[in-house]
Amino acid sequence: MIEKRYHSIDFVKGIGILFIIITHYKWQDIERLKFLFPFWIDMAVPVYMIISGFVYTKSFQKSEINTIDRAYTVDVLLGKIIRYSIPFLITFIIEIFAINAILGIHYDSLYVCRRFLSGGFGPGSYYYPCMIQFIFYFPVIFAIVQRYHFNGVFFCGGINLIYEILKFAYGMNEGCYRLLIFRYTLCIAYGSYLAMGGGNQET
Repeated sequence: MIEKRYHSIDFVKGIGILFIIITHYKWQDIERLKFLFPFWIDMAVPVYMIISGFVYTKSFQKSEINTIDRAYTVDVLLGKIIRYSIPFLITFIIEIFAINAILGIHYDSLYVCRRFLSGGFGPGSYYYPCMIQFIFYFPVIFAIVQRYHFNGVFFCGGINLIYEILKFAYGMNEGCYRLLIFRYTLCIAYGSYLAMGGGNQET
């Protein structure tokens, strides 16, 4: 069986990369509001999470992963962790050497380990730790959407809402908030729902 290639997803990813580059320019807040960044430029990462939910669902279906137990086997988890970790490790090492060579800054080993686990340095550094969490979190979302379809998306939206409420109620540190995958629960669930056929599933 030939695997279907979704060229539209590649196109959206390309646009998203451009948006992420644009948003990390040193814009003033008034400029961001003037050009309505929250409604399009700042949507790049949420769209990526929708795509991730879609792609991972297709991957689960192709690999016939239909249960939580199968999703949490060592071979499934380890393969996905390696897929993200090796490219990131290479990039992180280059980053450390560049900081040392250009800025002359030396970090101790413990600090380097902490920065690795938190995604490195600079804007967008939360992506790697978020995707590692995604690997472990996605099977739960997948199981909910698979069983309850669109109602499952609503349920995941409720989880997302509770997370946001707790964030404000307990004054969660922004650094911690951005590192946790839960803020994208609804996006991931919606992507999974679309991959399962959207509103075309049989009930």
